[in-house]
Amino acid sequence: ASARSVAMALVAAAVAAASVLVAQRWQESLRAPTLHHADTAEARDMVAACSEQLLAVHRPHALLELAGSLSSSAMLLRPPPLVHGARESQLFELADGGTARLDWQHPTGGAKHARGCVLLLPGLNNSSSSSYVQHTMAHLCRAGLSAVCIDYRGVGGLPLSSSRVGCADAWRDLPFAVDAIRALLEGVGNGNVPLAAIGFSMGGAVLTKFLAVTGEKTPFCAAVTVSSPFALSAAMRTLEASVHARIANFGLTQLAKLNFLGHIGSHRAHLHGIDWRGFLLSASLRQLEESVICKLHGYDTAEHYYEANRPDFLKVRTPLLCVHAEDDPVIAIGDVPVANMIANPRVVLAVTRRGGHLGWTGGTFKSPWAPTWAELLVVRFVISQIESGKSTGESGKSLRESGVSPGQDKRELAHEPKRLADEAARNRSAWGPMSRL
Repeated sequence: ASARSVAMALVAAAVAAASVLVAQRWQESLRAPTLHHADTAEARDMVAACSEQLLAVHRPHALLELAGSLSSSAMLLRPPPLVHGARESQLFELADGGTARLDWQHPTGGAKHARGCVLLLPGLNNSSSSSYVQHTMAHLCRAGLSAVCIDYRGVGGLPLSSSRVGCADAWRDLPFAVDAIRALLEGVGNGNVPLAAIGFSMGGAVLTKFLAVTGEKTPFCAAVTVSSPFALSAAMRTLEASVHARIANFGLTQLAKLNFLGHIGSHRAHLHGIDWRGFLLSASLRQLEESVICKLHGYDTAEHYYEANRPDFLKVRTPLLCVHAEDDPVIAIGDVPVANMIANPRVVLAVTRRGGHLGWTGGTFKSPWAPTWAELLVVRFVISQIESGKSTGESGKSLRESGVSPGQDKRELAHEPKRLADEAARNRSAWGPMSRL
């Protein structure tokens, strides 16, 4: 009995000590997001429009957001929304015969009565069926907006009908997606409704590259990126830098390989040129991209692929909100190109202490179906820009009619300067101590 009492006392002491540590860590996380933007009225207006989230203390979940890897993993286990709006899907054809899909969800009354339409771009290995995408779409619909998610080539059960697959250069397919979106909206008599876009992880990099290429001809009045790797080369180095990162890298790679293996039997005719031995032995995303993406899409090396799809924030003309967490286990905060971002008065960067990679929650006492901090923020920002009417994009006009095409940026891609090392140094200088977190 005495031994049992001692054991119980030790357990109680351990629980108490753990509770104190958790409480201290949570207390340290209670702070408003750190904001980075140009000192202009336009940037300040963008922040003011979302002041409830951006200027208030961010209160992470006391347990699920203790660490970036924990919150990122919890995001994968979040159940889907309990209630969906009206759903529909449409396939659309791309210039080379490829196929992508738009998965729609409409507010009450349908697309005809939506006050705006938001395109969602998922991350790597994700699609319109991903829980965080479905929750964001549901929240947008509750706000009276139509939401549409693009499923990239070969993703989400889509067959391959050409030799290109969904990856970081999917921005080349967005003109066709935007035209298909406009066609559906025009078909219900709502063709001039404002368009906005939200990109998650890789989807944010795809979106930002598209915004930089289209410039003043942007079809979007607002854009948001969440946990996005704008410097792909730096992101790959982060995923190769430690044992923990290499384990995550290996897992992401195997998921991508499993998705790709589904196309080998029936679509092998479109997969000529792949380094199959390199594909099978790939243990990292860089190795997988070298053996598959570079071979199919015509890049010389993985570094060429990363640099060719690196966005230049100075060319972005759309109001853009970028959201990151300091404890993101995939995108090191020191690799975020803050110097390039804040040189553009239309870009605002918001950084929370906790949140991981797409891992924000609604708080400690919120249900998993409640909107997360990030969902509330991105929807509020999109609505504020739609209501302001300051930037309408090329509303109602085909991107291909306005002179924007997937191949428009060829000279830029072929001769884009190699400035990774210099910019990384500027980024870390701009972040200061945060770059070492």
